[in-house]
Amino acid sequence: MVFFVAAQGAFLDACREDLSYATKRWHRYKERRFLRQQTSR
Repeated sequence: MVFFVAAQGAFLDACREDLSYATKRWHRYKERRFLRQQTSR
């Protein structure tokens, strides 16, 4: 179990930058969709 926690920590450290980048893109995409829906009305 300890090894799993350590591996998970290393995995999160490796993916943290990719994750932040992906979340930024996701938020931008959702904002664009929301604005598009607002303007279509």
